[in-house]
Amino acid sequence: MNMIGCDLHTRYQVVAWIDEETGEIRKRRLAHDQEEPGAFYAGLPRGARIGIEATLPALWFERLLAGADMNCG
Repeated sequence: MNMIGCDLHTRYQVVAWIDEETGEIRKRRLAHDQEEPGAFYAGLPRGARIGIEATLPALWFERLLAGADMNCG
């Protein structure tokens, strides 16, 4: 199972995950003013779990994940 941690900021987000093949911790910064977040989440395998830092209203983020066909439950 893939698990991704996401630290949301107003203009960007930082995602982190463990590469299941190598065990390496990977990080990536995604700019909100580009199409990076949508492409990143759309490329994840079905069943990936995404945890976010819940310090701000994130309805826009739920819509982004739904658009990438991710379950936001």
